[in-house]
Amino acid sequence: MTNEELRKMLAEAGSMKKSELIQSLVIVINKCIEMNNAASERVKADLAEHDNVTRLKKKYSELKKDYKSLKKDYTVVYQQFRLAQNMLFGTSSEKTGRLGQILLKAAKKYMKEQGSGQNDETSDSDSSADKDDRDSISICVGAPQDPVDEDADPDVQPYETAASSASGDHSRSHTGSHIRSFAEHTASGKEKKAHSGRSAGSNDWTDSLEHYSHFYLDDQKYNRMFGEGKWHISDWVPSDTLALIPARLYVDTTFYPVITPNDLSKEKYYDRAGDHPGESGKLIPGSMASGSLLAHLIDKKFENSVATYSTEKYLLSRSLGLSRSWITRWINRTSHTYLAQPVLYMQKALLKQGCSQSDETPWIVTQYCHGTGSKNYFWVHTSSELSTDPRMILFTFERGRATDHLLHFYGRDYDGVLEDDAFVAYYTFEKELQGKVTIANCFMHLRRRFVKAFLVLDNKGLTVEQLENTIEGRIIRLIGEIYRADNPLKKLSPEERLKQRQEKIKPLVDELFDILHGVDVKDPTYSSYLVTAVNYALNHEPHFKVFLSDPMVPLDNGFCERSLRVISRARSSFLFSTSAYGAEANAICYSLIRTAQENKAIPDIYLNYLLSEMPKYVDDKGGLINREVSITEDMSDDEKEKAWDTNWAFLSKMMPWSDEYKAYEKKYLEDQRNFKLDDTVKMPHVRKGKIVYTEITQEEAARYHRKRMKRIQTRKASA
Repeated sequence: MTNEELRKMLAEAGSMKKSELIQSLVIVINKCIEMNNAASERVKADLAEHDNVTRLKKKYSELKKDYKSLKKDYTVVYQQFRLAQNMLFGTSSEKTGRLGQILLKAAKKYMKEQGSGQNDETSDSDSSADKDDRDSISICVGAPQDPVDEDADPDVQPYETAASSASGDHSRSHTGSHIRSFAEHTASGKEKKAHSGRSAGSNDWTDSLEHYSHFYLDDQKYNRMFGEGKWHISDWVPSDTLALIPARLYVDTTFYPVITPNDLSKEKYYDRAGDHPGESGKLIPGSMASGSLLAHLIDKKFENSVATYSTEKYLLSRSLGLSRSWITRWINRTSHTYLAQPVLYMQKALLKQGCSQSDETPWIVTQYCHGTGSKNYFWVHTSSELSTDPRMILFTFERGRATDHLLHFYGRDYDGVLEDDAFVAYYTFEKELQGKVTIANCFMHLRRRFVKAFLVLDNKGLTVEQLENTIEGRIIRLIGEIYRADNPLKKLSPEERLKQRQEKIKPLVDELFDILHGVDVKDPTYSSYLVTAVNYALNHEPHFKVFLSDPMVPLDNGFCERSLRVISRARSSFLFSTSAYGAEANAICYSLIRTAQENKAIPDIYLNYLLSEMPKYVDDKGGLINREVSITEDMSDDEKEKAWDTNWAFLSKMMPWSDEYKAYEKKYLEDQRNFKLDDTVKMPHVRKGKIVYTEITQEEAARYHRKRMKRIQTRKASA
C-alpha cells in the first residue's frame, strides 16, 4: 500500500462501516510496523558501517605507525649500506656480490632484534627438526660427501641430483644440499673471503704488501661550496686501491774489454759474452735472450696458458718487435739445453719413492712423429698424494700409449706401487716386471661407472628409498662411506693410517665386494652399464684392495688426473705443437712449473734461479763444463749410474725444495720490496684559512691508516 492510497482511505473513513473501518485500521497498522522495521534495519546497517569505518581508521593508524617505524629502520640500514659501499668499492658499486652480503648481514641483525620476543623453544625445536631432516636425507643419499671427481664426464650428474630428478620428488632436492642454511652460507663466505681479495673494513690480507700513501685535497672545490676560509679539515677517510707496476723491459748492455798485451808479439785478446754465459746472462749464442726474459716468457705460456701469439702482441705494445717464432725457438732451445737435466734428476728421485701415480692424455703434433694420423700423448707421473717427501709432477711426451713408455720411464728395476686408471698397458707393465711393481686402481673410476648405470634406471613410480635400495644405489652409498672414512686419515702418520684403514675401511670394502659377487650379471633386467661396472670391479678386485695394505697408496688417482688440467688449458689456448721437439720442451717446462707449485715455490722466480745457476755448470750444448768422472763404454750399468750421480751432484741444489733455492727466493723478494716510490708524503692541513703541508714518512702514514680503519670498524659495529 502506497502513501497515496493510505491518504485516500483516511478521507473515506467517515462513510465506511464499522467492519470496513476496522479492516482498514489493521492494514494501516501493519504498514506502519513494516515501515518501522525497515527504518530499524537501515539504522542498524548505518551503525555497523560506522563501526567498520572506526575499526578501519584504527587499523590504518596502526599500519601507518608501523610503516614509519619500518621506514626509519630501512633508512638506517640503507645508510649503513651506502657507507660500506663507498668505503669498500667507491661510488660505482660494481662489486655486487659483497654488497649483497652486507645487506644480508643487516637484514639478519634486524630480524634477530624483531624476533627476540618469540618462543625460543619452538624455534630451537623447529631448527633441530630441519637439521635432522637434512641429515637423514644426506645420510640416505650419501652424495654430498662423496668424492668430487673433478675430471669426470660433465654429463654425469652427482648421485643426489640423479635420484631427485629420477623420483620426481622436487621437495627432497630443495631440502637437501641445493639449499643451504643461512649459517652454512655465512660460513662458506668466511672461508672464501681470504681468496676473494676483498674485506669489509679489514685489510689484514694486504699487510704483507708495500703501502704507499698520499692525500687528496681540492681547496678550490671547497671554497666554491663553503666560501674561502670558511672550512677546515676535521678528519681523513682512507680509501685503498691495489696498484701494479708492470715488469720493466730494458736493454742490459755489458762492455767486454779488449786486452792488448805489452808484448807486441802476442795477439790481442777479445773477451766475449759467449765465454761467460753464467755471468753475462746470454744463454743462447748470437741472441739477446736473457734468463729473466726467458723465465718470464716460459712462465707466461706454461703457467698462465698464454699463447705465444698473445705474447707477441703484448711485447709489440711495449715497443719490442719479437716474433712468436723466435719466442718458440728460444723456449725450445733453453728447455733442452738448461732445463732438461733438473727434470731428469727429479725422475730419479721419483723412482726412489715407494708409490707413484700415472695418467695420460692425447696431444696433437702437426708434424707427425711416425706415420700420418698417429696419436701422440702427454704422460704425467706424480709422487703419491700422501707422500711426506718432496712431491714431483713430471710430464713426458710420447708417440704412443703402449707399455714401452712405462718400461723406459720406470725401468725394469722399479720396485713399488703404481696407481692408475686400469688401462691395459699398466697390467702389461706389471707382467713384464714379474711382480716387482704392484698396480693399484682408482675408486673414482669405479664410482663413475655405477653413476652412469644409475642414470639409466627406469625410475617411474619408484620412491627415493626404492632407488637407494637398488644395486647401483647401494654401491654408490658404500663408496661414499669409504671416502668419508678415508678422507680424515690423510693427515695421519702412515702407521696410524694403515691401522685405521684396517679397522674402519676394510669392512666397508668387504661389504662392497660381497654385494658385487652376489649380482647375477646374466639377469636380463640389468642394464648393460651395470653389467659392465660389475665386471670391471670384479676383474680388478685385488687392485682395488691394494690401498688397504699400503698406507702410502691413495684411494683414487684424482691428484694425478688434476695435474693434467694444464694440458687441457693448453689445448684451448695454443692448440697443438708443431714438432715433437717442441712437445718435449713443453713437457720439460710443465714439469718444472707444476713441481715448483706443488713445493710452494714461485714458478717464475724458480725459473730465474735455474737460468742463472745452470749456465755455471752446463754449456750452450747441454753438456757438462767440468766432468769429474769420465764415462767409458767398458763400464757396467751400476758404474755408469754412480759416475752420472757424481758428475751431476750439483743438481740437488737446483731443486725447488733445496735450501739454496729458498735463500735465492728470499733475497729476490727482498730486492723487489726495496723498490720505493717515495720515502715521505706531504700531509695537508688548514691553519688560519691557509693550506700548510707537513712531511711525514710512509710508515707514519701507514700507522695513521690502520688507526683510521680501526675507528671505522668500531663505528660500524656500534651502528
